[in-house]
Amino acid sequence: MENKKKIDERRYLDILKRNVDDFPQGRICACDPPDFLIHSGSDVLGIELTRIYKSPTRQGNILQATESERREIIDIARQLFEQKSGIKTTVSIIFSDSVVLSKSRRQTIGEQISNLILANIPEVDDWIQFDHESSTLDYPAEVLSIQVGRFHSLKRNSWQVFLADWIQEEYASEIQSRIDKKAGFLPKYLLKCNRCWLLIYSELSGGSAFFESSHEMMSHTYKSPFERTYLYEGLSQRVIRLKCE
Repeated sequence: MENKKKIDERRYLDILKRNVDDFPQGRICACDPPDFLIHSGSDVLGIELTRIYKSPTRQGNILQATESERREIIDIARQLFEQKSGIKTTVSIIFSDSVVLSKSRRQTIGEQISNLILANIPEVDDWIQFDHESSTLDYPAEVLSIQVGRFHSLKRNSWQVFLADWIQEEYASEIQSRIDKKAGFLPKYLLKCNRCWLLIYSELSGGSAFFESSHEMMSHTYKSPFERTYLYEGLSQRVIRLKCE
C-alpha cells in the first residue's frame, strides 16, 4: 500500500501533467530518488518534487508546530470517517487561533469532526459549509468552520487544514534554496534517467505554506541545473515554469 507522502506526491505530479502541454506520454513509475520516472521509449524523464515553506522564524516554528497538531487531528477524524463511510470527500477545516490545542483533546476533537461530517455529507458534485452556529451536534470550540465537498471525480478522501495567515509574495530566496538543495542530488538522479525536472510546490494546508507570486517573482531568473524547474502554488493553483539559467 502506498504511503501518504507518495500519494500526495502523485497528486502534484498529476497536476503538473495536466498543466504542461508537452508532458511526455509514457509509463509512470514511483521511484526514490528521483520521486518519479516517466518511461517513453528510450527516453526516461525523472521528476523530483520538493515542498517549500516560509523562511524559519520563531513565530514560523510555532506556526508549523500548530499546523502539525491540527493535521494530526484531521488524520484521526478522516480515519474515523472512513471506518463508517465509503463516500469520498474533500474537506477544509478552519481552526480557531484563540483556542490552544492540547494533545489530550486530540482524539475527542477528531471524533467530533468525524461525526459532524458524517451528518453533513452534501449531494454529489456539491459542497456545504457549516460552523457551531448552524450545527446541532456537539461542535468543538477549537474549530471555527468546516467545508465539505463531494464530487464524482474524487478517488480518495482529501482532508486539509485551512489556516488564514499572511501571504508571502516575495520568496525568490526560498525557491533558490530548494533548487540548490536538490541540485546536489542531480548526479544521483541521472543514474536512473536521461534528464530530470524539478517541481517545487506549496499547498493550501497552513500559514507556513501560503505563497502567491508577485510580478517581480514571476520575472526573476533562477540558477537551476535541472532541464526544467516548475513551481506549483496551492493558493492560486497555478503551475509556473520558472525562468532559469
